Amino acid sequence: AASAAGATPVLVKTGKGSATLADPALDPAVPVFNDLYSTVDFLLKGQ
Repeated sequence: AASAAGATPVLVKTGKGSATLADPALDPAVPVFNDLYSTVDFLLKGQ
């Protein structure tokens, strides 16, 4: 959904993130983060 909206797709392993990570349909290029702090840091640095 993120890519279709022109946004950067990311996965945060909180809530249902671990289940999503196990989904074989997940694009392996999607960056995975353990927490929101790490996710925001990644996005703000434009990586």
